[in-house]
Amino acid sequence: MGEEYVACVRGGQSVTARPPVFSANSQHVYCCCGTTVRVYSAKSGRFVRTFSGGHVGFVTGIALNPRNCFQVITSGEDGNVVVWDTEGGILKTANLGESLADVALLSTSQRDHVFCLQKKSTDDYSVISFDLASLTLSAASPSDKKLSSAPKVRHLFEMPEPRQHRLVVNNTTSSVIACSRRKIFVWNCNQRQLTKLQPQFTVTCLASHPTQACIATGCAGGQIKIWYKFADGSDQAESIQLHWHANAVTDIAFTHDGAYLMSGGEESVLVIWQLSNSGATRNFLPRLGAPLKYITSSPTDELTAICHSDNVVRMVSGISCTPLYAIGGLLKVSSGDRKSNRLPAGLVTHHAQSALVLNGSAGMLQFYNPFADKSFFDLDIVCNNYISPSLEKSAPFPAVNLVALSDDGLWLATVEFWERSGFSQEQRLKFWRFSLKSGQFKQVSCIDQSLCSPITSLHFQPRSNELEGSPDPGSNGHDGDEPMDVLEEHDAAHDTPTRALCVTSYQDGVYKLWSSVAVDTSHGVNVSWKCWSSTHHRHEAIAATAFSADGSLLAVAYSRLVVLWDVETGALRTTLIVPHADEAIRLLTFGCQASSRYLLASTYQYLITWDLIEARVVSTVQTSLAVLTADRHSPYIAAVSRATAAQPHTSVLVFNPAKKHVACQAQPACKRAVVGAAFVPRPQPSGDDASAADKTKQLAAWRRKSELFFISDNQKLYYMRPSEEREETFEEEEEETDKPSLLAKFIEEKSETVKPVWPSQESGQRQLTAHNLLSAPAHTLPSMKVLCNTFLQSLILPKPADES
Repeated sequence: MGEEYVACVRGGQSVTARPPVFSANSQHVYCCCGTTVRVYSAKSGRFVRTFSGGHVGFVTGIALNPRNCFQVITSGEDGNVVVWDTEGGILKTANLGESLADVALLSTSQRDHVFCLQKKSTDDYSVISFDLASLTLSAASPSDKKLSSAPKVRHLFEMPEPRQHRLVVNNTTSSVIACSRRKIFVWNCNQRQLTKLQPQFTVTCLASHPTQACIATGCAGGQIKIWYKFADGSDQAESIQLHWHANAVTDIAFTHDGAYLMSGGEESVLVIWQLSNSGATRNFLPRLGAPLKYITSSPTDELTAICHSDNVVRMVSGISCTPLYAIGGLLKVSSGDRKSNRLPAGLVTHHAQSALVLNGSAGMLQFYNPFADKSFFDLDIVCNNYISPSLEKSAPFPAVNLVALSDDGLWLATVEFWERSGFSQEQRLKFWRFSLKSGQFKQVSCIDQSLCSPITSLHFQPRSNELEGSPDPGSNGHDGDEPMDVLEEHDAAHDTPTRALCVTSYQDGVYKLWSSVAVDTSHGVNVSWKCWSSTHHRHEAIAATAFSADGSLLAVAYSRLVVLWDVETGALRTTLIVPHADEAIRLLTFGCQASSRYLLASTYQYLITWDLIEARVVSTVQTSLAVLTADRHSPYIAAVSRATAAQPHTSVLVFNPAKKHVACQAQPACKRAVVGAAFVPRPQPSGDDASAADKTKQLAAWRRKSELFFISDNQKLYYMRPSEEREETFEEEEEETDKPSLLAKFIEEKSETVKPVWPSQESGQRQLTAHNLLSAPAHTLPSMKVLCNTFLQSLILPKPADES
């Protein structure tokens, strides 16, 4: 039996769940990320370090110590308040019991106040405070990370669930402010007095002026109100109103000099208000790509950090008001319909870059390095401006449904689909070529397929020499962050890739082969794509397609049949049939390397394996799979089970069909449905990095060349690690089980040759077996030598048990 593994989160952890915080010298940016705090360089956006070990729940707030620029304070859902030094060491820790939603600090002449927003119940919260000096180190050394004695906590006031779960402080009035939907709560620390303001609108966000007795609030209608004289104990404060946003204002922030107010919302536009006695003038930074969540200005006002809903922190220059770079890992794909698949393209492997290609922001693809947890390249496919869903409810954004990438990384094919109520559907097939000169993908062909039935599959023909001749991913110090310029085996002077072939299948049963051709134009020789051949088989619907490892065969699945076509000649080579009635094929893949002679197909209830050399079924296992994928660099295949009502958790199995060997088993692996999986080639260490090479050799055989990644419907990316390293997983503790899955049991059988597995020989199944054999088309059946024994056994009555 294979080694037990557990699923660990590699990417998808949000870095925009809470507002980021700049360091006192504006050199670093602190971002909450799960149970840790990630530190990035404010100049380049590169990852610096992680604050870990202080929280077991999600980090909910970050604040700087005003009196000590080398200390950072965080709060968490576990009720812990942790004081860190800027190198990530834990100085002080205290547990306040209840879950904390935010933390803020206010320094007065007498003491340093720590304010926490504490969750009492689902709808009830309270604001508490304590002195920072009351946090003392425990008797043990700080490296032991033990809790110090709980500080003396003062309960200031209670309130309904706050907007943004956020506290702000006003240094001029020595006040802490929070807001709910209909009230603004102001606690004056000097007078120990609570003031409640009741605006005539729904409050969505709150900000405090750094040098004046002034606060600003955003509302659901798009207005911004600036409040003066709010902390004098009066329920009526003076206010002025600003308005530009058409939708709710999601966040507002003052610059540190107080001269500007920045606001953002669903429009993906940063609005910069210049405040003056005569009024306010505004400037805009439009087309930021995704709705804004949080805005933070650096202490020097040279940088502004903007958090977006797609899990990106975009850094903007405070001087020129231009985007500089983006911080973030795996981008989150937003969708108005929660039931729709947000990742219709699944996971596609970029072999030349050791990267994954998947859906990104609306109408875009992201190229993601899973080994560095960094999205290093975005490609706009549909080239449409983002439109807020609340403005255009009847016009959904075009979706990139299918993506294919050639093994050498030079060709990219995409299918975009746009379906609008009251209009005919639009469907476009686009081919993109990677330019070695510019380091970008450029569109070379756009083929309108609106009059065709929907495209169901898209694949490039693999070429064995492309993987063998292409440079090792990650060689020469390449870590995935640099531009994609590692394809030196092609003629860089002419920038002309080799001939490529691509297949598309349609719901009406037609599949087309597309070929790249050279076209003479007035500007020279260009490359374009044309339809090379179009084929259908008895007008049956196509369920799936797959190329063999060497690209010579194309397998096309029609319901219960798999037809193998010769790619070059278009001749029908052979046909295979699913040995189960009323079972339609859903997934199809060829094995690679030593397993290239095997073809695997998955139906709703079975996984069937054929030996193409002997033209027979070698195994059939009762299981329902969501994803079936093969490793191009090894003989291993990964199968991910489908989540059902009876078994809500998915399991992952990696096996070698050639040796009937299970290499990895994780059951259960993920609590959510899996929508994509792929093997990514492992970056090869440089020649002088002996430690990295030794570490790779210590890995299991199936992980030495490639790493398996799979993504769930909540857009979290997982990878597999041995069960003894369970502490690295973010998944909750699951009940241990030593019971192997049915698929693992079957693959681990001792018999080297597995006979075809047909329906059982019980009396109720004999007639069904004979019916399946006689009703199937003759050209779809295996040789008579294989069928004879099975057919005769279906006609023989079983011997009574009482006879001797």
